[in-house]
Amino acid sequence: MWFKNINAFTVTGFDLSAEGLQELLEKHLFRPCNPNEESQVGWVSPFGDKNEVIVHAASGAFVFCMKTEDKSVPAAVIKEKLNEMIDEIKRKDPSIKKVKKDVKQRLVEQIKEELLPHAFPKVNRLMAYLDTKTGMLIVNTSSQAKAELLISLLTASIDQDVVFKNLLVNDNLSLKMSEWLLEDTTPEELEVGQRCQIKSQEDGGTIRYSKHCLDDSKLRQYLESAKVISELEFTIEDKHTFILNEEFIIKGIKFLDLLKTESKESGADSDLAQFDADFAIMVGSFRELISYLVDSFGGIAQEQEEE
Repeated sequence: MWFKNINAFTVTGFDLSAEGLQELLEKHLFRPCNPNEESQVGWVSPFGDKNEVIVHAASGAFVFCMKTEDKSVPAAVIKEKLNEMIDEIKRKDPSIKKVKKDVKQRLVEQIKEELLPHAFPKVNRLMAYLDTKTGMLIVNTSSQAKAELLISLLTASIDQDVVFKNLLVNDNLSLKMSEWLLEDTTPEELEVGQRCQIKSQEDGGTIRYSKHCLDDSKLRQYLESAKVISELEFTIEDKHTFILNEEFIIKGIKFLDLLKTESKESGADSDLAQFDADFAIMVGSFRELISYLVDSFGGIAQEQEEE
């Protein structure tokens, strides 16, 4: 249940109860791919595919889970099969020296149709929760594409004028984090870790540091030239270690002793009670973390506040 990532979106126009949201999401439940389908997406319970609870309410938030299934025929297999079919065509008609492009495309589609039913499916689940207290959607992924797929499914399921937008702050995160390291002005509550990624502002090339002291003369030289921090590891108040990137996506979250102790001492006497206790700890700590980071980077961008 513990999320490893915070991909945060502001939410406007949402006024459903957990029961109302459950009713809408139940119309878009996950079903496996048919033999000739390449992908399927839908909702499953956060407690497992066989559980009927699609939306669980706890601590002022609604948690739910998207499931995807994707099947594909490897490109190398398609190429090998295509070459065999082309060779057979030429063998049967020696006058054919080159197979036309449109014929090749039809052959590729034929190969996919034949082999797709035998392709091994790749299944993924993605958890998210909608925080009714902060008006934010938190998606447990650092991939913007996966987050957008979940939002697309959620928007289609709700079928109302609900708007989801990436959480934006006023400061440029790359420049601000670079300034903190160069001028030693990182806020006291944030302890810089041993991992970072720097990016060239000229060509986009990147350099990664891992398990390395970031008070380094070479790193400073990079930052004094045309390079900026694009990812930086932090620890905050014995609660979390995480990496913050230039898009305000928090990833690689590790829960530290303070929060782990709270979980162990929750007194939960069932799996559901333990889930709710852990979820409350996580959501509460995420609210504090997001609020603190937003304030540290100049507040929520003005255009989002106006909305």
